[in-house]
Amino acid sequence: MNQQKLQERLDQNPFAKLSDVVADLLFDEIVSLRLSPSTKLNINNISKELGISRTPVTEAINQLCSIGFVDVHPSASGYFVSALTMKELISLYNARAAIESEAAYLCAETASYDVIAGLENYASEYKRALQRRDNQALKEVEMPFHRLIIDNCENKYLQSCYEQILPTLTRYQNYYTEFIDTDVDNPWSPRCAHQHASIVAAIKMHMPELARQLMNEHIRTGISQAAFSYDNPIPIR
Repeated sequence: MNQQKLQERLDQNPFAKLSDVVADLLFDEIVSLRLSPSTKLNINNISKELGISRTPVTEAINQLCSIGFVDVHPSASGYFVSALTMKELISLYNARAAIESEAAYLCAETASYDVIAGLENYASEYKRALQRRDNQALKEVEMPFHRLIIDNCENKYLQSCYEQILPTLTRYQNYYTEFIDTDVDNPWSPRCAHQHASIVAAIKMHMPELARQLMNEHIRTGISQAAFSYDNPIPIR
């Protein structure tokens, strides 16, 4: 973060509250892993980097505390980027399975040609990225594949639920994808690629029940994929 980034955000949103803009900047740093889990957030240093007073920085950090991205440790003074745990990931993915399985069902009922073509493209790109062991490419197609299904399920309540978990989900997705050891074959990854194609096929054939079942299996496979990465080892705390 720096003054230039802050000014760019303020220029884009001239009426935004300063603490909200700082919170957005910190949010982006955490989600993108530029601020890694357990990093201590020094209010004085951040204030100096951004050229602003401590008050909006403190308010911004408290906002991030409210969504679980920042913790206050009882045994240490100050604020810390929250750690990532397998227990929380499993809870998150259980919620994700409930939302996305139903979204896949609804999407399969009404999906247009353009939506199906988009899903097919993402599924193919994921498989190719996996074969190339290209982690960046994996990140660029994995979440958009799922988001396209959510955006086309035509249920605003499911979409609202997904928006609630999306920041944390994005953080976990970025984290374990970033640190997957490309020299180690994750046995769950090819299964994920196959499941993408199967989900698309069910949606294309307008088979809602099958799409729901396949999406649920896919999310469960994602837990195993992340757990394998955690064991080999990813420094999730």
